[in-house]
Amino acid sequence: MLLLKKQTQDISSVYEIREKLGSGAFSEVVLAQERGSTHLVALKCIPKKALRGKETLVENEIAVLRRVSHPNIVALEDVHESPSHLYLAMELVTGGELFDRIMERGSYTEKDASHLVGQVLGAVSYLHSLGIVHRDLKPENLLYATPFEDSKIMVSDFGLSKIQAGNMLGTACGTPGYVAPELLEQRPYGKAVDVWALGVISYILLCGYPPFYDESDPELFSQILRASYEFDSPFWDDISDSAKDFIRHLLERDPQKRFTCQQALQHLWISGDAAFDKDILGSVSEQIQKNFARTHWKRAFNATSFLRHIRKMGHNPEGEEVSEQVVARHTHLGLLTAQPPKWWEWLLGAGQGRFSTATLGLGWAGMGHGLAARVSTLSHKGPRDPGKINSQAKPLPVASPSQLTSPWENPSPQWPLGDKGARLAAEHCGK
Repeated sequence: MLLLKKQTQDISSVYEIREKLGSGAFSEVVLAQERGSTHLVALKCIPKKALRGKETLVENEIAVLRRVSHPNIVALEDVHESPSHLYLAMELVTGGELFDRIMERGSYTEKDASHLVGQVLGAVSYLHSLGIVHRDLKPENLLYATPFEDSKIMVSDFGLSKIQAGNMLGTACGTPGYVAPELLEQRPYGKAVDVWALGVISYILLCGYPPFYDESDPELFSQILRASYEFDSPFWDDISDSAKDFIRHLLERDPQKRFTCQQALQHLWISGDAAFDKDILGSVSEQIQKNFARTHWKRAFNATSFLRHIRKMGHNPEGEEVSEQVVARHTHLGLLTAQPPKWWEWLLGAGQGRFSTATLGLGWAGMGHGLAARVSTLSHKGPRDPGKINSQAKPLPVASPSQLTSPWENPSPQWPLGDKGARLAAEHCGK
C-alpha cells in the first residue's frame, strides 16, 4: 500500500477537527471527520519543530505502516503534510484498551484469553512474514476495534517497529517488563523478542500480574535475564497445564529455542480445545487492579532506568541514537516533556538509577498538583505477588504547582508509595 504525503496548507480544509483524544511527547491525536463524508479518523498531528533531529522515527513508522494491511492491525489511512505539521490519519478504534475491557466483562475464561492471544499472534505472524519486528508489544498497545462484545483486538503503536532487512537488530528499545533477555544483554536480536513479549502478555491475561516484577529495576532486569518466573498458587491452580506449557515455550530464555509465531499458533492451547472454560474473572480482575492501576506513571521512571542499564552495555550495533526522548516517547503515555524539569533531574540523582518506593515518593512530591495523596505501605509476599496493599493510609503533603512542574497529566492520588518514600518526599518539600 503506497501512501504519498499529500500537501496541504491547512489541514482543516481536509478534516473537521472534532475533539482531542490524547497527546504525547511529540504529537497530539484528535478525532477528525473527513470533509464531504461521515468517515472518522484518529489524526496524529506532529509539529515539525518537535521532529527536528528525530525525523527518522516518524519516517520509519510510516514506512512500516505503508507495508501492512491486516484485520488485527490499526491501519494508516493517509498522510498529509503542511508547512508546519505532519499528519497521520489512522484507523479509528473505539473499543478501548485490553485491561479495561476485561474489567468490564461479566465473565472471563482461559478460552477468552486463548482467543485474544490467537488474534494477536496472527497479526504478529503476519508482521514477521513481512520482515517487520514490532519491538513494543504490551497490553496498552492492544486495543478493541469497537465497544461491542464480539469486537476484534487490534495491534497498535508502530513507533518502535523495524523492518528487518536480513541483518539482526541491535537497538535497545521497548518497555521494561516486556523486553526479552537478549535485548537487555545488547545482543543482536530479531523476531523472537516479539514472541517473548507475547509470552509476558499471555501470562498476565491468565493471572492479572506480570511474570517479572520488582520495585528495584536492576532486580527486575535480573529476573528477565534469568527467565525467572513461577506459576504461583493459588492464582494458577485453576489454569490448565496446556496454558502453562504454552507460556514456557514463549518465555524460553534462548531465542533459538523459543517458539516462532507459527509454532505458537499451532499449540493446542491456541488451535485446539485445551483451554479451560472456568470463569477466572474475579481473580484476574482483582490482580489487574492491584498491579496495573499504578503503572501508568511508574513506567516513565522505569524507562529511564532501562535506558541507563542499556547504556552500560556499550555500543549500539544498529547505529541508531538511543536517547531519553526516544525511550520516554515509547512508554505508551508519552507524557514526558522533551526537556525534563529540574525536579526530574534531581530525582535521577537521588534515585541513582534505582527507582524504588523511596524515589517514587520523591517523584510524587515533585508532581505538585496540590493534592493530599494517600500513602499506603506495600507488603510483598514475594516477587510474584506484587501489589498487596496495606489499607492504613496517611496524607502526604506535596509541593504547590508554582514550586515544581510535572510532566504527567492527572496522576492518580491513590498510588501506594511506602513509608520511606513518604518521609523523604515530605522532607524534600520542606515539611
